Parts: sequence; C-alpha cells; structure tokens
Amino acid sequence: TNQTNEIVTNKKLRLSQISFRTKRNDQISIAPYIYMCALYKKPIRADLHFITMLKIASNDIPEHWILRGVALLCDIK
Repeated sequence: TNQTNEIVTNKKLRLSQISFRTKRNDQISIAPYIYMCALYKKPIRADLHFITMLKIASNDIPEHWILRGVALLCDIK
C-alpha cells in the first residue's frame, strides 16, 4: 500500500486492520480510480458470508482488481 496516499498498489499485501471513519467528500483521498471491493467474513464467496462493499482507492482501473478476483476477508480459517 502506498502509505502516503492510502492507495492500493499491485503488490502482495497483508491487510491487518481496517478502521471505519466518516469523512466529508472533500476529505476523501484523491486517486484516479476507486475499486468497489467485497468484504467477506470467511473465504467462501456466498451471501451468507458477505458483509459489505468497501471503496478502495487505486492507481489501477477497477477491472485490474476484478480480473484478479480481489476481495477482503475477515477470517481465513
């Protein structure tokens, strides 16, 4: 992750913690693209385990992440 700009890059990442905070639209980080990333409880992509969609800032087009099947998991067991 590009820590300075809070933008996802194309590297193998281990995401340890996400803090949910509210921001005004003028405070949102500036990135060329936004990837709508699915967040799941477990590594089973089913409605039962789906939590929400998160807006992830990226320098790559959303299709870049979609073609790689990128999703966020709360538990990998």
